[in-house]
Amino acid sequence: MAVQKFGPNHEGRDFVVGDIHGHYTILMEHLEAVNFDFEKDRLFCTGDLVDRGKENHRVLKLTRESWFHACKGNHEEMMFRGLLTPFQDAYTMHYQQSYGKWARRETYKIWGMTYSELLEFIQSLRQEMPIAMELEHANGKRYGFVHAACPDFDWNKVGTDDQFATWDRHAFIGGWSEPVKNIDYVFHGHTHASTEEPVKIANRIYLDTTVYRNNVFHIWEIGNEDQLTDNLLGEI
Repeated sequence: MAVQKFGPNHEGRDFVVGDIHGHYTILMEHLEAVNFDFEKDRLFCTGDLVDRGKENHRVLKLTRESWFHACKGNHEEMMFRGLLTPFQDAYTMHYQQSYGKWARRETYKIWGMTYSELLEFIQSLRQEMPIAMELEHANGKRYGFVHAACPDFDWNKVGTDDQFATWDRHAFIGGWSEPVKNIDYVFHGHTHASTEEPVKIANRIYLDTTVYRNNVFHIWEIGNEDQLTDNLLGEI
């Protein structure tokens, strides 16, 4: 799926978070802090659910919750390639011995499924996970969610280049101030921004806090973007 679209949430609030990286408990603590209502609210994630943390299994299972929605990050792409490639090459061996160690280590004790059943779960996720997501908010604005970047700063092209959408960092690192066309705001993860508040550059908002270093998430309530001041010098 290229772009998954969502309509307004008339019952509750919508939030967005950046890279989770297997930190389920910390995520739940942050959701509690904003009084997240699991019956009415929704949480959108800009990708990178797995690796670096110790609760990857619990974070992946969130994809089966009705209130949680995520697009693909580069670490999902690494997971898909590293675990689902039907033959062992240098890449799959490296992933399984580094970032992907959790897959085998956690499978039997925590997932309650065999390794082959885990791969079936991940294969279904590979088929379902969008490159990007789009929200039509109750406030009339349209919000985009994509892990890394939009090709040519154009939301209409976001589903045309999987590699660019999940890996590119040039717009942030280069300090480019150009807004993304054909969308009101776009939320990104991937590039390490700031632990103080999300980094806003034009209509692009960067959320990654490197939670695996500092145990901090930005759980941003969508609709409050005007509170952010443009910052061209985010921490890299």
